[in-house]
Amino acid sequence: MATDYLELGEVPYDEKCAQVGVYGYTKVATMEVAAYTNQLRRLLKANNKPEMDIRPRWEHGREASVSVVVYFDPDNEAQVELAYWLDENIPEKWDAEALEYLTSKDYDDHYAYHASYFQGT
Repeated sequence: MATDYLELGEVPYDEKCAQVGVYGYTKVATMEVAAYTNQLRRLLKANNKPEMDIRPRWEHGREASVSVVVYFDPDNEAQVELAYWLDENIPEKWDAEALEYLTSKDYDDHYAYHASYFQGT
């Protein structure tokens, strides 16, 4: 079975995200993609869609970066349609559960821009 994937971004499309190269990127990005991955899973469930393989995908080049992807079998028409449905219905903002998770981790979307947060961590 062949596998393909679509990148769904790092966070909902109207939210700030950690910036590659900024001190503390990995810590903040890991929190963001965990929240976003689970939010996308909830989106499928809320729309009575079957589960999909949604998870973070790290790229390792000169600097590591991460995005959330949905994996699918390109020979399975239902999976292809569902992956593209998800891509077309990416949320604009964090949902309440994602915000609750991020808050529990002491997340602030400005952390990616303020290195002082990471001193001593």
